[in-house]
Amino acid sequence: MVPPVCPAHSQPSSTNPATHPHVDIIDPMPFHQLHGHSVMLSGDRLVARRSPDDYCNGYVFTCRPLHLGERLVTAVSAVERDYVGGLAFGMTSCDPNCLRSTDLPDDADLLLDRPEYWVVHKDVCAQPDLGDELSFSLTSSGDPTLLSSLSIRCGTITTESSINTCA
Repeated sequence: MVPPVCPAHSQPSSTNPATHPHVDIIDPMPFHQLHGHSVMLSGDRLVARRSPDDYCNGYVFTCRPLHLGERLVTAVSAVERDYVGGLAFGMTSCDPNCLRSTDLPDDADLLLDRPEYWVVHKDVCAQPDLGDELSFSLTSSGDPTLLSSLSIRCGTITTESSINTCA
């Protein structure tokens, strides 16, 4: 198995921010090689797709913890109209390198029973549309914040700021 290739820090891109005014331009961050059994990753681990006809265990992790003040932007590139549901978001102090995919339960609420620190927020985007962007960031005090594609504040998830979290 090839170890993950992760940037040491997200660096501003040379892309003109005037053409993308709603988000900060950052370098891509691959997903971690560990993922739920219902997920397929692209070769470069920049795109995650849910397996057809499988509606649980769709976990993905970033390849490294988010830094305070760092923003992670995800884009919806496809939707399944036959499925009624949304995207969930979580953070953890658990290092994904210490997990196996069989450790990930079908119901994300069961992660809260694990010994590590986990935050689970279901339906952060109840019915995503093609092209929707969700931006997750950690404030300087360590609180995760969610913004929608139009930079409208959708919600805040409170965590303990003293922990190192992985999205």
